[in-house]
Parts: sequence; C-alpha cells; structure tokens
Amino acid sequence: MQVIEAQTERVLQLTGYYCGAACSQMLIQRMGIASDQNGIYDLIQENNVESHAFYSDPKGISGVVNSDCFDAFTAGDITIFDNLEGTDIVDQLFDSIFDEGTPSVCLVNSGNHWVVSHKVAYNLTDERDVTILGVFLLDPEPSASPEIYVPIDQFLATVLSPNTFGQEWLGKRIFLSAV
Repeated sequence: MQVIEAQTERVLQLTGYYCGAACSQMLIQRMGIASDQNGIYDLIQENNVESHAFYSDPKGISGVVNSDCFDAFTAGDITIFDNLEGTDIVDQLFDSIFDEGTPSVCLVNSGNHWVVSHKVAYNLTDERDVTILGVFLLDPEPSASPEIYVPIDQFLATVLSPNTFGQEWLGKRIFLSAV
C-alpha cells in the first residue's frame, strides 16, 4: 500500500456550524495565507445560493477559496463536483492530490458536515494500474479524531452519501476539488 498526501494542517471549527469555514481555512492556509475563520464564514454567507438550507453551501465555499480576497487559487481552480459516481469520484479525489497537490473538501453524512480529504491510499500494479484503497479525512469537529482513514467502499457507500438539503444539490454526492 502507498499513500499520497497533500500536506494539510487540521483546523478546528470555532462553532458547531463552522465546518465549511474551517475546511475552507485548511485549503487557504496550506497555501501559506493567513486567514480568519469568522471572516471566511461571513464570505461564505455572501456566496451561498441556498443559505436557507446550508450554513455553508458548495458555491459559498467555492466562492471563498477561489476569491481574490485570499489569492490562494486562481478563479475556477477549485471546482464543485456534483455529478460523479463511484470510480469517477475516487479518480478525481486521487487526481486532485496526485496531479495538483490539492486536497478536496467533501460534504459528508448526507449533507450534514464538511471534511477535507488530504490523503489517498492506493496500490500500484506492475502495469501501472492504480487501485484506490481508501481516503484519509481531516475532520474540523473538535471532538472528532484528528485524522480518519475510511476504506473506499465505505466512503462511497456511507460517508459521501447523497445530500438531503436544499434543491440545487439534493440527492447528489458533493465535493470540491482541483481540476
């Protein structure tokens, strides 16, 4: 088994509903840019399109990490993925780390929580075929384990479960990742 990592420092959420802000802060800070979680949350709120359904919706987070305010990423570098399934999800999470050196922000537990996928465990065959074994997640919830390893089948079946909130992303598996 091999592990590829996008070096990321865990940031704890300051309130019970700042998980999206904390995950955004993880991406921004890994680019060497100081940031304030309260300010990030406020910016997410300005970019949210379904604030009635989410504290931090995918467009809110995308708007912040791609904004000129932080200059962490070029606009559009971090993209919302909401139409992938199975191996396409796994491939994108791997490619974001392997090709771009960037972790992904994932909406988990049916849309109840944001986490960061910063490592992927895989096997490489002699033919150079990659088999993804699992992902490592940084959970900003202070009471959670600092890093959680989830086998890929469990990640797809239960962790990255379809969202149950709002309209735009209802029933979709959502993550933000580098392209």
